[in-house]
Amino acid sequence: MINLDVIWSAGCKISWKLSRGIQIGTNELDHGQFDTQRRVEYVSGSAFLIKTEVIQKIGLMDRKYFLYFEESDWTLRANQAGYGSLYVPTAQIWHKVSQSGGGISKTTGLYYITRNRWIFMKKWAKKSDYAIFIIYQIIGFFLLPIMLSIYYRNQKLFLTYYLGFFDGIKS
Repeated sequence: MINLDVIWSAGCKISWKLSRGIQIGTNELDHGQFDTQRRVEYVSGSAFLIKTEVIQKIGLMDRKYFLYFEESDWTLRANQAGYGSLYVPTAQIWHKVSQSGGGISKTTGLYYITRNRWIFMKKWAKKSDYAIFIIYQIIGFFLLPIMLSIYYRNQKLFLTYYLGFFDGIKS
């Protein structure tokens, strides 16, 4: 059962050192705390409107991503071209999170999240953030696939993480 009073996203920002999209307001009860229209770093790809002129100027989403990080890249390209990303509180949708790829609990999701994180960071991160990101990735290289495989009771996640990791570095 969907609770219509629980927020999933009131706009997004990027944790550049971890290369994570952060949904503002996630799992908060809606008490009107996000009732103000405002600019955000990017908007979730689950639902957004974009003007035709923006697409004509920046092009379509980059097919290289396929799944995960594609909307972050696209909105950052739009921002770079002089357009802004706007959170509009009167717009409402209901989103079933991670239904396409399953997030990190499924092999498809884990592969693309891991791979695309590298593609995204190589393209967009400042050198200092990228250096910290690499340190976190080296630490995670040993711990994360083991923890995910145990937590989700899926041994396939172990190898999938490494496939995404090395494909991301090569991209």
